[in-house]
Amino acid sequence: MEDILEQHNLELSVCNALKPDLCGRIAKLTEEEAIIIFNPTKQMISDESNLIHSGFIFSAANYAAMCLVNQPNALTIKSEVQFLAPIEFEQEIIFLATIKQSNNRKYEIFVKGTLLDIKIFEALFHISLFDKQLFRLNFKE
Repeated sequence: MEDILEQHNLELSVCNALKPDLCGRIAKLTEEEAIIIFNPTKQMISDESNLIHSGFIFSAANYAAMCLVNQPNALTIKSEVQFLAPIEFEQEIIFLATIKQSNNRKYEIFVKGTLLDIKIFEALFHISLFDKQLFRLNFKE
């Protein structure tokens, strides 16, 4: 992953603690698009037919959107999602994230997921930037 980021002169500023086996690996990251390759693991299987739980698909797509925004303190505040086909274990999904609209503090990121060039997922993620990390609770005070 580091070679890809250096190649495009971008350093990932978000989601640094996420492991690629949970959300996918970065195949391309520029200011115009992010491409994430997602290979579901056995732990993501939801039933005896080897279908992958849709929450993991959503998570990988959201990761693609967040990588494209690539700003500290970015937070997904809304999404409009369509799951167009089920995903089975060992099927590789490619997520392409592009900027639909942006201003200083808000982004609309379109993410398309494909399996063998067939669209199986699409979403519009609304991401806002904040001056500091939200929801940091300090129970010691």
